[in-house]
Amino acid sequence: MRKGFWTLVFFALTNWLPSCFESNAADVNKYVYAIEINGVLCGFSEISFESTGDNQQILRQWIHTNLQALGSRFESEIRLTYHPDDTGAFNCHDSRIDQGDTHLTSVVIIEVLNLSGGTYDALRLEQFNEDTGFRSRIWIDAVNGRLLKSELVGNRVSYLSDLTVKKRLVVAGLDDKLSSPTNVSI
Repeated sequence: MRKGFWTLVFFALTNWLPSCFESNAADVNKYVYAIEINGVLCGFSEISFESTGDNQQILRQWIHTNLQALGSRFESEIRLTYHPDDTGAFNCHDSRIDQGDTHLTSVVIIEVLNLSGGTYDALRLEQFNEDTGFRSRIWIDAVNGRLLKSELVGNRVSYLSDLTVKKRLVVAGLDDKLSSPTNVSI
């Protein structure tokens, strides 16, 4: 599933999307593509454009496929939203994947991150688990792929720092994460 999803995203970014922002495509608001696997028409991909009130565009892609594997039939739905800037480059992307009982959402945002005296162009990846309600975020350096910052379950934050961090440590309390108050010492 992962490889196929990223293959579709790559194909969309490299083939469909650049042509959508050409000047002669301004009057076209929707494109529909057929999806065939092994010569069988089993799905479609619909790409549409919306203008927002602040003169920005939003590109939405809906990919639907009817599939069968190991004797089970299932539908796969992928919904992608891209937010291009004035140059046509994407500064935000969010996705939702529904396949059977599995539901995944993620967000990728390009932003400037200031850490440890440095400024970085970062990709912010965000994932939300609908079953647990937990959200996690990571920031990756867009230039070299180095992890810059992460926010994980349990209010745990890790970020790029310098050597002075070793001298600034204090004790973090975990009691509220492990138990509820009883007014009795252990």
